[in-house]
Amino acid sequence: MGHYSHNCKLSKLPITGGTPVVLFPMVMSNKLYSNSEESLRKVGSTYMCSNDGNHLKFIPCFFPIRGNYDDYGGIEDIIEDDGTKVLEQYFNLTIQQIANIITCGRKDDGYDSALDCIKDGTAPDENGKLLGEEGHDDYKNPVYKERYKELIAVSGMWIHRGVYDKLTEKKDKVE
Repeated sequence: MGHYSHNCKLSKLPITGGTPVVLFPMVMSNKLYSNSEESLRKVGSTYMCSNDGNHLKFIPCFFPIRGNYDDYGGIEDIIEDDGTKVLEQYFNLTIQQIANIITCGRKDDGYDSALDCIKDGTAPDENGKLLGEEGHDDYKNPVYKERYKELIAVSGMWIHRGVYDKLTEKKDKVE
């Protein structure tokens, strides 16, 4: 496992371990993107590369999640607010679990313990055999609980929190 960094999608400032960030949860908004579109609609990502420019379109689907970049592609020290509380109630998971799922790069093969809380290992495999205890399944054949399919499809965009705070700060009216 290595260290991963990103650049702010607005300012291009570097985002490395400990950087205050805002994670924007997003989903695909159209069907114009054909290369791995099916995969991106099924399992979201916070990192991707495309040659399709503005044809790869996403829209925010939850309120932003504020915290610090953890150096491994995730977010930690999450600042809890009304938006995070709504997500916790809706998914019946902690905001850290939700963020770990959104930022997980292994949603397609299920090979990450962060995903165990949303797996249904009791589901049958293609031969009708039960896969075992809840939360576990065969590698590259993750079985997710139906209620979390929406969460699995969420991608993310990283914004440097200093930039976000400056853009969203309330200005006093000048008369």
